[in-house]
Amino acid sequence: MTATVATGAAPAGSGGTIETGTYDLVSITLYPGDAGAFQVLSPVRKTVTIAHGTAGAFDTQEVDAAGTYLRRQNGSITVSGSMLTFTPTCPTTDGGNNGAGTVGFTFTPGATATLAVVEPHGNNASVVEVYQKR
Repeated sequence: MTATVATGAAPAGSGGTIETGTYDLVSITLYPGDAGAFQVLSPVRKTVTIAHGTAGAFDTQEVDAAGTYLRRQNGSITVSGSMLTFTPTCPTTDGGNNGAGTVGFTFTPGATATLAVVEPHGNNASVVEVYQKR
C-alpha cells in the first residue's frame, strides 16, 4: 500500500465495537497539518490480528513489511470510547516507544468490516490507516 496525501484535518475517530479477526491494510492517508511534509513507511504491507476480546481488551499481533524491512510485534489493545491504547509485549519496550500509544479509531461492521486508525503526529498532522477484515 502506498500512502496518499490529503488536505484539511484528519477525520476524528468515532469508536465502535471491534470484532476479532485478521485485518489487512487497504489505505494510508497522510494529513500534514501544520507540520508540513513528513514521511511514513510507504509502500508497505501490514496485517493485524485481533484476538481474545474481552470487554474492551484484546491481544494483537502486527506484521509490517516493506522491501527488506520486516517488523513483527505483539501486544494488547484496550478500548476507551473512540480511543485505542496499544501496549507492546514483544519486543519489550527498550526506552523507545515501540509503537506504544493511544490513537483514535472507527470500526465499521459488515460484510467488509473496516478498522480505521487515526494516529496523531504533532502540529495537527495525522496518519489514517484503514484495515479491512478478511
